[in-house]
Amino acid sequence: MAPDKKDPPKHSPRGKKGPQPPTLTEFMQEAQHLRDIALAMLQADGHHAPLVIAWRQDGCQEVIALSLHGSPVSMGTVLKGLVRLHQVHSFVAIAEAWMTRGESASLEVAPSQSPEREQVLSISAIHPEGRRGWFVPFATEGGRVVLGTPVDSTGMTLGGGIPEALNGQEGRP
Repeated sequence: MAPDKKDPPKHSPRGKKGPQPPTLTEFMQEAQHLRDIALAMLQADGHHAPLVIAWRQDGCQEVIALSLHGSPVSMGTVLKGLVRLHQVHSFVAIAEAWMTRGESASLEVAPSQSPEREQVLSISAIHPEGRRGWFVPFATEGGRVVLGTPVDSTGMTLGGGIPEALNGQEGRP
């Protein structure tokens, strides 16, 4: 007997896919949304705790809070460990940091030690196919957080410990 044409086609369970990690476009849209939320939280609370929003290889998403205050290890080192331990595909890392620019930027002096440093909220979006960062200077004035002009990494080369966390190779997505 032929199946009724009104019956939905039968699908093989083998072809069924579960959750997948986000595409680069989906990931960057979510990263921009997370950036906006993080800035609103910074302005509301006066600070932002370091955290990572990660998408694992199996497509599941995790929020990982970090406690780095007084830690002898860098954020990049922590992220490398998280990537391996949690089988991370892509992530957005949000943390307060120090930044230097122009002539005050130096390879010899860490931004946290520079007298010309600026406090920033750093949002790093790292995906195997691309990466982007936003660094928003901020200061507390009269009990409220005042945001400076954001520095966007578009057109810049992002290197260092955070981007290499996904693949162990410096300078490659």
